[in-house]
Amino acid sequence: MYMDRLIVKGGYGEHGRSCFLIPFAQGRYYMLDCGIMDTDENPWPEVEAELLERTEYLFLSHCHKDHSGAFSRLVSRGFRGWLVAAGATVELARIRYNKVIQADPLSAWPMGLGRDLHFSCGRSGHCVGGLWFHIWDSGKSCFYSGDYQPGPLAFAVDQVKGRRADLAIVDCAHPDTQEDARALRSRILEWIGPCIADGRRVVLPLPRYGRGLELIALIKENFPQAEIAADQGFTAAVEQVCGYGEWLRAGREEQIRAFLEEQPEKRLERDVYDILLLGDTHLEQERCRSLAERELARGGLVIITGRVKPGGFVQTLLDGKKAVRAHFPHHQSMGDFMALLEQNNFQTVVPFHNGRRELYFQAAGTGSKRGLG
Repeated sequence: MYMDRLIVKGGYGEHGRSCFLIPFAQGRYYMLDCGIMDTDENPWPEVEAELLERTEYLFLSHCHKDHSGAFSRLVSRGFRGWLVAAGATVELARIRYNKVIQADPLSAWPMGLGRDLHFSCGRSGHCVGGLWFHIWDSGKSCFYSGDYQPGPLAFAVDQVKGRRADLAIVDCAHPDTQEDARALRSRILEWIGPCIADGRRVVLPLPRYGRGLELIALIKENFPQAEIAADQGFTAAVEQVCGYGEWLRAGREEQIRAFLEEQPEKRLERDVYDILLLGDTHLEQERCRSLAERELARGGLVIITGRVKPGGFVQTLLDGKKAVRAHFPHHQSMGDFMALLEQNNFQTVVPFHNGRRELYFQAAGTGSKRGLG
């Protein structure tokens, strides 16, 4: 069974540290992502030196550190293979490496990697440079979703439909809800709307790439009169992605440029805004933490839309009921995950990016809690 060839070094049974290896020919391997778990004391995927030496290709789905953050460490420990990624991912992750194959999601044909391997890819709807991969070797194939969202607001997505794979490793970061992206976004709006209507401010701590652009689009569509401020780190990241229009949905690049022309940093300096976007997911920077505390003291609301670092400042806010949590659909829910399975023919499916350890078998149409060992 193709599943028996999969080596898991992170991402299965946990959210983060995504790293999977598959042997493909004559003792060689290809790797899918090399992330870190920034909420863990030991954040690294532990890949043995022997495996690294035999890893010929590393497919990097996107620049977020839970998928790319261990790259330099793997190179220092012996990886000398080819990096396969979008050019935007290499740039945004600030990777300096001399063996890069640029993956083109707009190519109409699969790309060959020697005689033994070829792949196709598409935009995953998660961030600039975000890709899914479909990889073939010796008549078998593996589909890897990376971080996938079929219904993004800001990012372009190449829908995954009608594909067949012996093994699929698929994003299922929100396994406890069947709700789709629209329903999950509405829950965030239900927090934001009454708050700004009462004259109270909303603070949203965010990663600098990805979810922030989605929230700008959501706010602009639903609260067009709201004044949005942002800290320098967030604004700089937004400026950086403006040149990657091919990764955005039609009209979104213009919307982002209009947001920047509103000078969100100046609004922060003048203390005139309704919503504050901070480029610091865990509020670890003193400046961002103090801004959040200031708004809380004024009666504002902090909304956490992603993962929480155990024992960190955000966890303290949530424990003290000073912040609320509302998952933003930047990944797939269980409903999205099951819909993807119905639209494709995947023999064995490994859901990743959550705390469960389950496998799904397409023929049976059911999941079982079987560990990989």
